[in-house]
Parts: sequence; structure tokens; C-alpha cells
Amino acid sequence: SRIEQKKVERRLTHLAECDALTGLANRAVFQSRLGNAIANTKRVDSLLAVLLLDLDHFKDINDSLGHPVGDQLIKEAATRLVSLVRESDTVARLGGDEFGIVATNFANADDIVVLAQKLTVGLAKPYFVDGHQISTPSSIGITIYPFDDGDCEQILKHADLALYQAKRTSRGRFQFYDSELNERMHARRSMEHELREGLGRQEFVLFFQPKVNVSNHEITGIEALIRWNHSNKGILAPDLFIPVSEATGLIVSQGEWVIREACRQCAAWEQEGLPVIPISVNVSSVQFRRPGLVELVSKIISETSIHPSSLEIEITETVMMMNLLATMETLKQLHGLGVGLAIDDFGTGYSSLAYLSRFPVDTIKIDRSFVSNIVDDATNVTIAKSILSLGKNLRVVAEGVETKEQLTFLEEQGCDEAQGFIFCRPLPADEFATWYQEYNRSLATPKQAIS
Repeated sequence: SRIEQKKVERRLTHLAECDALTGLANRAVFQSRLGNAIANTKRVDSLLAVLLLDLDHFKDINDSLGHPVGDQLIKEAATRLVSLVRESDTVARLGGDEFGIVATNFANADDIVVLAQKLTVGLAKPYFVDGHQISTPSSIGITIYPFDDGDCEQILKHADLALYQAKRTSRGRFQFYDSELNERMHARRSMEHELREGLGRQEFVLFFQPKVNVSNHEITGIEALIRWNHSNKGILAPDLFIPVSEATGLIVSQGEWVIREACRQCAAWEQEGLPVIPISVNVSSVQFRRPGLVELVSKIISETSIHPSSLEIEITETVMMMNLLATMETLKQLHGLGVGLAIDDFGTGYSSLAYLSRFPVDTIKIDRSFVSNIVDDATNVTIAKSILSLGKNLRVVAEGVETKEQLTFLEEQGCDEAQGFIFCRPLPADEFATWYQEYNRSLATPKQAIS
């Protein structure tokens, strides 16, 4: 009958246009409506927002709780999404846990920010699925037309790049596409490729900088600092490549090399007759959280035959506060090996004396941002004094010391050690050994070495 034929036609249309699981528009319809929205936006002189989002850690949830729960979570997220946008907006499921939104007729970008905030907050609330309470915030990438010009394909690519940036920076947040983002992505991919090649060609080297007793100026320790001896660009500082190393996981193999090379150099200097003093290495958050760090450090100490106290591990204050119980356990195990432990960049995070007293750390290092204006800036003076008061039972090292005035202030406040250009810039191993011997010879009387 004609009625039955109409039902079949509607059913076929639904199958062709709608996602089977959620009932939302599918990718084909999403792209079609985006094309129409672009054309209409040109006519009415308004703004169009395209948002791409997915559920953070969905794969882990799907794998641990099973696909039926995963499917139900997708349906719940779809329902919530529809409730958070306007009726005129298009919400589509593009595949897996990825959704797209075409939102039209905005008078200004501030209104789009309001929508993004509303989505971020709304999607961060827990879901209740089959007896499970599931928290899975959403990362959102946003592009605004005609600010970010292009056809349908280019606009979707912009939103996808913004989504990638949102997930890489910090999950559960939104990120707008900007004209520089694409260039940064290409530069990042190029850097990743060069990093892998550099690791294979053994282009990384260690530079060394001393830690000096503030009172008598004797050298009390050495920090090992990674540098990249790039085949075309020369020596590169870590801030140019470490962020990419961490984002790609290459930091783990780099970090292992740093620990091993620092210990090897320590052993070599000891054999050459240089005084034995601790050598410290920075361990990234990625490497610190990875299982097996304690075993790796123990193995390297054994391989290089150095005394455990000749090695000091530095982690940042932020890393220390990430997962208190896990961090405390790792630090206790490292302390059990006999290695020194230091908290780097202290004062930039959220630590307190109560927390510090629970960790088996030997040293705190005042971040250079406080030292740079420590003599003239009242706020920095107050912060530095507070940190120094925390360190009564710990060794306190001030980083980035460059002037006599800074050194005098630190000595007056009871700081134990200083590190910075006033003593020595970071140097390659052979140059550092030469400087070290000359410096020790110059220490005829206290403070004479500082000109």
C-alpha cells in the first residue's frame, strides 16, 4: 500500500541519514549541513562555529567495562549533547566516540566561548551507566568561520587540529583553532622526526653546571643538563625539544640515557682523580610515572660502579604533587637505594611544609623566577624567605644566581648552595673538568673565586 511504501521510504531515509546507535545525524549529513551553513553565513554576515569533540579515555572505559557499557555511554553522551545546544544546531556522531556540532548565527566570538564553556561543564558531569559511575570529560576543538576561512574539508581539518591540541595540552578542555596552530603542528611533527633520528645518531650530549656552597664557595655538587648537538642547527637547549620528547614518549629513552651517561661520567671523573661529589639529573614526569624507574636506577648504579650517594634525582614540585601516594612510594624506594632526592623549581607549585615533611627528600631548589629579582622585588623576597624557612631541615639550593647582590642576600638568609652564571655556565664534560680544577686552585681563600 501507499502508506507502507511511505514508511519504508522514511525508514530508508533514516538509515541513510542517521547514526544507528544514537539517532543523531551521521557524517554525510553533518558535512552537507556544514556546507549549507557556510553558504548561509556568507549571506547573513554572522559567525559559524564547528566543534569536534570526543570522550576522554573512552577506549580504557570500553576495554575495562565492555562494549555494551561503552555503547550505552555513547548514547548517554549524545542525549546530553543535544540538551546542551540550541534546536537550530546540528549534532552528529562522526564515528566511535567522536561527535561534531555545527552551530550557526553567532553575533560575536564571545557567544561561542559561552557555548564551549557550557559544553565543557555539562559533559564533565559523571554518567551513570549499568550501575557504573563514569567520569569522562570531553576535549573540544573549535574553529570559527569566516575567521578561519576555507571549504568544508579545510574547516573540519581546522577543528580537528584544535581538538588534537586540546587533548595534548590538557584533557577535558576546549581549544580554538588559530592560524599558527597548523604551522606549529607541522613543526612539531618535523621535530619529532628529527628527534628520532638524533637519538639514533647519538647526537645528545650532557653539559654540566656546579652547585656551590654559598658561605665558602666550595663546589658541592654538579647538575647534568641534556643538550642536543643537532647536525644542522648546532647545540640546542632543552626547552626547544623536551616538550616534544615528553609528548611523544621519547623522553623515556632520553631520560634513561641521561641517567646512564651522568653516572658513567661520574665514574670516569673519579678515575681521573677529581673529587667525588654528587651529580644530579632531572627526571621528567613521564619517566617518573613509568614503572621500572627504581630498577633502572639500581641497574645503572651497578653497571657504572658508582656509589649510590654520588647520584641525585631531581623531580619538579608539580610532579611530586601529581599522585601523592605513588610519588611517595617511588621516592622511598629511590631513597632506599641510597641516592639523593631533590625537588626542583620549588615555589612554582602547590607544596607545603606538611607535604614536604612526608617525603624523603634531601634538597629543595628555589626556582630561578624568584631569584632573578630577589634583591629588588618585595614579593620575591618574601617568597624566597618563606622557602628558606621551610628548608631548615633540608639543603636549599638557589637556581639562576647571576649577581653578587643575589649571592649576598642568599647568604644572609641562610641559603646553603647556589647555582648559576655567577660561578659557571653549563659546560661540556671536558671543559667542565678543566674549569673545575682551575676553580679549586683559585679557592685560596673563601669567596676569592668570585670576581
